[in-house]
Amino acid sequence: MLSKIKNMKGGMGFLAGILVMMLLIPSVAVAAGLKFTGIEGTSGNKADVTPNQELITTSGNPGQLFQEGNVAVNPGATLWSPATNKALIVQNVSINTSNVTSSASNFVSIFVNSKTCPPTGSFSYFWIDEVNPSANGVSNLPFAPGLPVPQGDYLCAAIAGSTIDVAVSVSGEVVPASEVNDNWLS
Repeated sequence: MLSKIKNMKGGMGFLAGILVMMLLIPSVAVAAGLKFTGIEGTSGNKADVTPNQELITTSGNPGQLFQEGNVAVNPGATLWSPATNKALIVQNVSINTSNVTSSASNFVSIFVNSKTCPPTGSFSYFWIDEVNPSANGVSNLPFAPGLPVPQGDYLCAAIAGSTIDVAVSVSGEVVPASEVNDNWLS
């Protein structure tokens, strides 16, 4: 095509070249300006796509996710230990019970404690929730928008009753300690 433009008589080749450039330059400029490849909702929120074609739906840091699974509780267990300058936001606690009898004294308690779990002697704790299972199975305790466990405190589970077997799983997010107010326990 370029040879045809060169062979045009008079200023026609020059004019044709300018027209071709006018068509190409905006297309190249627009293509160079495109950087977003993803989904944009009607609210204007965007979900981006990684170079590996994976859809990113949140800006969360995977390194902040916390998952502790199937911790045996007999008679108590630590579900979260304090980490330096870190706190925990609990999203869900799953309590899996087995060997349950009809005893009304089979309780599984979840609490935040200022000392190790299971606590001994005098201790200060903040009771979170309790399950009295009547049959084998899983009980989920969702906490939305999240249950804060301040820096320096433990997340614990304890059982009352000798005829029950319990395993507890916890999921949540580890955050900087400054994001959690530790006065809520008082």
